[in-house]
Amino acid sequence: LELATDLGIGVAVFSVLAALLVFNFLTRRLRVLAIAVDRFRDSGFTQPIRLTSANPMGDDIDRLGAAVQEMSERIAEQLDMLGQTDVRRRELLANVSHDLRTPLASMQGYLETLLLKHGTLSPQEERSYLEVAAKHSERLGRLIRDLFQLTKFEAHELKPQREAFPIAELVQDVVQKC
Repeated sequence: LELATDLGIGVAVFSVLAALLVFNFLTRRLRVLAIAVDRFRDSGFTQPIRLTSANPMGDDIDRLGAAVQEMSERIAEQLDMLGQTDVRRRELLANVSHDLRTPLASMQGYLETLLLKHGTLSPQEERSYLEVAAKHSERLGRLIRDLFQLTKFEAHELKPQREAFPIAELVQDVVQKC
């Protein structure tokens, strides 16, 4: 009876130890995956998960690991693309701001000159100043139209169309401004 009791206790202890070992063996890969996901989160989703056991043709845990690895790579790639897009948008806003400010400042300068020298300028000088101000006003209007068109392109409402570019007009504008 004592031997049977000891044997029963030994079998129970062995069974518990064996069950813990099997449980540890079965959940080890899940723990590795969970740690990898935690690292991915801690990196700000920028460092994709790399698992050696990720096999899309393996068992359920291997397939899960492969899917998580693929998703992490895609998330990191998309975050990188968003960062690049944000940089390009900031550059675009800085360029648009500068491009809008230039004709506006010139136009304001000519109009202020007309106001300050009203009555002292010859009609030809006044007309010349007004023509330059009107030209800058037209340029400002074109820039604003281009900006709206760019917004429509970005929203995929329009398709780009090629158009001839008169280089002589550009040279004339640059010479006149300088």
